[in-house]
Amino acid sequence: MKGHDPIDEAFRRMRRRSNAVFVILSALFVALIARSWIASPPPLDLYTLANIAIFIIVPAALLIGGKLMQRGLRRSLEMVRSRVREAGAFSFLHIVLALDNGLVLQLPGSFAVFSAFFSSNGSPLSPSLREARRWMRPFRWIRLVTVRAGKETPELTAIRGDLGAKIAAASVGRCKPKGYDLESNPPTWIAYASFGLWRPIGANHIVGEADRIARYLQGLVQVTLSRARAVPPPAV
Repeated sequence: MKGHDPIDEAFRRMRRRSNAVFVILSALFVALIARSWIASPPPLDLYTLANIAIFIIVPAALLIGGKLMQRGLRRSLEMVRSRVREAGAFSFLHIVLALDNGLVLQLPGSFAVFSAFFSSNGSPLSPSLREARRWMRPFRWIRLVTVRAGKETPELTAIRGDLGAKIAAASVGRCKPKGYDLESNPPTWIAYASFGLWRPIGANHIVGEADRIARYLQGLVQVTLSRARAVPPPAV
């Protein structure tokens, strides 16, 4: 059914959160105005009316700007809807997608963050969105390798250029299993690729590079795994 479409549901949540932000800010501004007016009512002159207008315009501008950004994001995601397995909303401007190749893509504003998960032998995993969120929790992994786009990383630099991003970095970490975890197949390795998109770039273009980024992250994990195997165990 259309009502259960993951993208539709994610954007419904984003709209509700946009409206909630507008209501909270408006209520806060009204409370501030009412408190000052009760203590010392100002004259209703042009200066006072201008101040009132500012308190109304700021939350309204945030609401309208957020709606426009959501509309543009949704329009671009419609072009790659078939590649999205699951979708969720972290905030009114932050959507997270589980793609068909196992990657998890976060789009928080002007950034794009790809996450990939791997077993102990470096094989890619394809988690659900709920599993991925749990695996990405803070303090769940130890960062081992971080690389940035530049002359020493031509592949990452090429991806950055094709995406039109200004900055790019990738990391590999080793997951730390928790004692209370009951997962049958938790990841051993986690890899991230982050891109700073300082100009509007369609989500369809970002998702279009997902397979290329998946191959790059898997290669980075394999290199890290090979290095880890080459290090002899500490003497007992």
